[in-house]
Amino acid sequence: GIRLTKVTKFYGAVVPDENYILYMAKKDTTQHDFSIQKYNKSQDFFKTGIDYYNRQDYDKAIAAWDSAVILNPANSDAYNNLGVCYMNFKKDSKKAEGYFEKAVTLNPDYTQGYFNLLLSAQNNKDQELLIKYIKILIGKGTNINDIKAKGIYISEDLEKKISGK
Repeated sequence: GIRLTKVTKFYGAVVPDENYILYMAKKDTTQHDFSIQKYNKSQDFFKTGIDYYNRQDYDKAIAAWDSAVILNPANSDAYNNLGVCYMNFKKDSKKAEGYFEKAVTLNPDYTQGYFNLLLSAQNNKDQELLIKYIKILIGKGTNINDIKAKGIYISEDLEKKISGK
């Protein structure tokens, strides 16, 4: 996905992969009472949120993305974007973590959400969560150097705990 340029600390709000969202939207239409009209309206709100975000109107971006997830509860990108706004601009790390968690719960392969959770754990000095999310990313094929390259500080001691040595 495309990252918004205004985000500096967290990996930020993204424009979703349209094929993935269409797949999720069609995956179980009966359980989610989902229709193509709801999907299209959700995408409109999502894109409106991107526009507001780019104009640094974060309250309106949040409102738009809240509307997007009401219409499409499977939109992991909108949850991630909400987390970015709450982390970077509302300074509410607990709420942000909840949104990042929701994003990775909806899409377990959503590495950007895991990186945001890692950065949040690092900012909160929560070593247990750091270890948890690093192990998840390693389990998904990300190597330790790629994690470090994203701005995650991993001491030798922490690296030993992760590797079990």
